[in-house]
Amino acid sequence: EMTTTQESLSATTPGRTASPRFAYNPCERPSDGIVVTSGVCTCISLCGLVGNLVVLWFLGCRMKHNSFTVYVLNLAIADSSLLLLLLLNLSLHFIAPEYCISPDVFFLTNSILFFLFLFCYFAGMYLLTAMSVERCLAVV
Repeated sequence: EMTTTQESLSATTPGRTASPRFAYNPCERPSDGIVVTSGVCTCISLCGLVGNLVVLWFLGCRMKHNSFTVYVLNLAIADSSLLLLLLLNLSLHFIAPEYCISPDVFFLTNSILFFLFLFCYFAGMYLLTAMSVERCLAVV
């Protein structure tokens, strides 16, 4: 009996590893385009973080609390957390080549940061939805 294998069914293709998580080598230095993009993202994140911290300080200490200010306060917390996680993820990608972090550790850390990022992102979206629904019901 003759066994034939199709190349399209093979688990790996030439030049690639079997697992996609190891396709990124954390010991390689990032390209210039990635460095510029990361720098712009870092500047925007720092500006957003400062703005959210001002909102947290102002709403947390200077204003009396009602339902709307509590929503905005929680939204500022979710946004600040999201920006901090983005900065941590950018830092991870620039620290990894310096210390040549193991691909397993890099993948695990990146995955944890990604899921926390998604949690903060969706928390902000749900808070905006709740604020909109409450305002809509207040009008009706």
